[in-house]
Amino acid sequence: MTNLLKGCASVIEKLSPLPYGLRQWVGQRLTAVLMIIYLITICVKMVLARPLDFIQWQYIFQPVWMKLWTLLFMLSLFYHAWVGVRDIFMDYVGLLPLRLGLQALVASVLLVYSIWSFNILWSF
Repeated sequence: MTNLLKGCASVIEKLSPLPYGLRQWVGQRLTAVLMIIYLITICVKMVLARPLDFIQWQYIFQPVWMKLWTLLFMLSLFYHAWVGVRDIFMDYVGLLPLRLGLQALVASVLLVYSIWSFNILWSF
């Protein structure tokens, strides 16, 4: 376990000095990998739980590890979306006040979605 932590720390140290845009690019690729792994996990769970009704659907998300894994997926999705939308705004919206307003709107919506996701996952 110690070697794993050292390896993670090493990767973080290597990513820290990256230029601003490259750091977001790498972050977006890492979130894409996390989302693919999550989708494989959820597909396997759905195949094993057939036929899927509401009770079985709740049972899939009942363990804490699955709630945390789903929350990590959702936060990865929101970060991934933020980087993409922010880059689109930076490239195609020329007026600074409009761009900042749109970025603030998207950031607010993604924050609300994050809180809402947490609420949904821990509400039952």
